[in-house]
Amino acid sequence: MVQFSTSVIIRGGLLLLVASVLGACGDGGGGEPDPTSPPVVVPPSAWGARQPVELDSTGNMGNANVAVDGAGNAIAVWERTEGANTTIWGKLYIIGTGWTATPVQLSGAIGASAPHVAVNAAGVTIAVWHEANRIKARRYLILTNSLEATQDLGEADANPAVTAEAPKPKIAIDPSGSAIVVWHEFNGTVNNIFANRSVGGIWSGLTPMETEGGNATNPQIAMDAAGNAIAVWQQDSAAGDEEIRGSRYTIAGGWAPFATALDHPTDTEAGVPQIAMNADGAAIIVWRELAAAGGNVIYARRYAAGIWAAPVAVSAVAGDNADAPQIAIDQAGNGVAVWTQSQTVGGKVRVMASRYAANGTRSLAAAIDANDFGDAGSPKIAMNAGGSAFVVWHALDSTLPTEQTRSIWSNRLVVGGTWNPTTAGSLESVAADNASVPMWRLTPMVVPPLCGNKLMVPSRASSPHVSNKEFGALNRGGS
Repeated sequence: MVQFSTSVIIRGGLLLLVASVLGACGDGGGGEPDPTSPPVVVPPSAWGARQPVELDSTGNMGNANVAVDGAGNAIAVWERTEGANTTIWGKLYIIGTGWTATPVQLSGAIGASAPHVAVNAAGVTIAVWHEANRIKARRYLILTNSLEATQDLGEADANPAVTAEAPKPKIAIDPSGSAIVVWHEFNGTVNNIFANRSVGGIWSGLTPMETEGGNATNPQIAMDAAGNAIAVWQQDSAAGDEEIRGSRYTIAGGWAPFATALDHPTDTEAGVPQIAMNADGAAIIVWRELAAAGGNVIYARRYAAGIWAAPVAVSAVAGDNADAPQIAIDQAGNGVAVWTQSQTVGGKVRVMASRYAANGTRSLAAAIDANDFGDAGSPKIAMNAGGSAFVVWHALDSTLPTEQTRSIWSNRLVVGGTWNPTTAGSLESVAADNASVPMWRLTPMVVPPLCGNKLMVPSRASSPHVSNKEFGALNRGGS
């Protein structure tokens, strides 16, 4: 069965929702977005028919990821499984032309997994994945249609004889095309976090991010417009607690000499960190943590001008378990966190949100779903430089056929802090084909100078994902 996941990107008003099986952006015949114009979130008008990105009757496809450049061209990557073997494939969408006719196999013929892709405004694209106990990367230049050879970034398992969790490398890229990849490597006893940086397509070599001995997993990375970066991950402490650690990379000084503990010091079992960063280097991280009083709480912590602010709890309902946090940040440094929360009253899992302003104030957590379907899950958020945000999630839906029990929902935060009513279109009303990569499109209202943009939407509703990169504000590399 296909592993379903989706992603949404907002760039200069261009909305792109991709599924695991995946969707991507289309042109509307009205020209390309103007990168000099301010970002605009365009309200939708009507959903169109789905279009296939890739159809293949012999392979099973999933775990898709997508990135969009400053002109609206898109790169999609995914896993293709045939029998016991999994390979990584990619395809290009060109504004005014559409998807290229034939996908390209990026990986070798040996089992590969966990693709992730990043692209900057100029179209410099780097895809990374795990293959045969190594981390691999491949660079593609959209403007010159140049696909470079696969490069080996480093080992993923120092002791392949011992079964270990496969790494899921993450990549972020800056406007110059420099990039940083982070992943965990198994040393035979525990996982350690490593990074590798590329400048002009040349990788600098492995850099260990931590050497404290505790098991470290789930690294995430974000970069600013100058190429500075922050990596975060979860790690077991000497006392046996799970902590959130982070390290900052600067162009002038490289990686910090030691990792910083970022989670709340009185709580335990911290995990699933996420990070967002704007073009100026302001960043916010969020994570889930088991509170001393019981129940999981979502925390956030802000970084600006070299200083980490104190952690703040953004979910604060006693007894309700919070999970799956995500974060986005605008150019002014305002952030919006979203997460799921199981309620002791009513028993449902809801989608919650809280705005964390640049001045340190935050709004009370509020449910942004409609609460008229079943449990909600996997919320993801994207935000443009002006502060408008778009959230997607799935919810159990008893009105759908048995093979398709979830529907995709969305909500939009307009500048000024008002959530629009939750909408659930028929985004996934046709059962997915296990051997296809289908999509839908949403044609937005035309708002000059943004024209010809469409939103492609997935075929099935599960594990939606959102990432956001503005033309100049390069946020998180994605999860």
